Formats: sequence, C-alpha cells, structure tokens
Amino acid sequence: MTDSRSVEFIKFNAINEFMLEEYRLQVIQTVFDSFSRLSPEWQRRMVNGIKSYLSIPGFRNPNQAPLVLKMRHAVTAFQKNADFCALTLQIWSEANKELRAELAETLISKGWNVLPPEVDRTTLPGFLTSWPAGEDYDTVESAYKLKNPASNAPPDDIRLMAVWLSGRLPLKQNGPDAAQ
Repeated sequence: MTDSRSVEFIKFNAINEFMLEEYRLQVIQTVFDSFSRLSPEWQRRMVNGIKSYLSIPGFRNPNQAPLVLKMRHAVTAFQKNADFCALTLQIWSEANKELRAELAETLISKGWNVLPPEVDRTTLPGFLTSWPAGEDYDTVESAYKLKNPASNAPPDDIRLMAVWLSGRLPLKQNGPDAAQ
C-alpha cells in the first residue's frame, strides 16, 4: 500500500516574497546587533556564515568589513541564498528567545505541531507550503496577544516567528499537510 500524501517544501529564501524591504533590513540589523549576546556556538556559526556566504570586494575575510558593508551584502545573501537566509532567521530567533517561547506555546495551544523552540531549524529542507485550516497571520497574532497581553512584540516579529517556528509559509490554506 502506498501513501498518496506528499509533502512540498519551498526554499527558505522564499520568505523574501513576504517581507517588506525595511523589515528585512531590520531583521538583519537585529542579528548583527545581538552578536555579543549570542551563545559562543551561534557566534561561531554567524562568523562562519558571513565568511561562507558574503563576498565583499576588498576583503578576503568579509568579517573584517565595516558593519554597513556587511549589512548591505547580508541583505543580498539573505535574498538569494537559502542557507544564509535560514542561518539568519535562526540567529534572529535566538536573539528573540522570549517571543520564540511565548509564540511556541501559543501555536501549540492552537493545535499546531511544532518542533521545540530551541531546535535548530537550519537543518530542515525549507518551509512547508501550507498552514492549518482556518489559520492566518491575524488569527495567530490575535491568539498570541490574548495569551501575552503585556507583550510589546511588533506584529511583523510575531508573524515572522510564527513562520519560523512552524516551518510553514502560508502559500496555501487547507493543503494536504495542513493537519500535520
């Protein structure tokens, strides 16, 4: 007997279609600003990611470039390279651990199947392409705010964290994997 269900993934950098340019820059800025607060493991991975995925003219090691140049080239790499995009989003989630934990609780209470918040999602092949039936950004944001009324997390951060934690981009509703 064969299982007719299939799972469809889309590369991590497809998230750029859902992000405003200003917000993309804000996410990358958060990653660079949070460097000193990251664990040594994530600092090492960020340094290696910059060295591997950024090519900055005049610098053999892009980590030695001024921050403004690293930022500019990081935006380009984030848009074009799925691995760098995933690394950036994982580090962004590490920099927002409180939001990550609260939103994970919210998604689980809504019946979503999500990996534990601390799991490294960069090892996944990409995003699933559908959200559970009846769910959208607004329902997730409302449920989060209801559970965490004192939170001052911006709506864009809540939405991005929902996408990252769930491993799902809302390209489709009620897809074949929506119940999973």
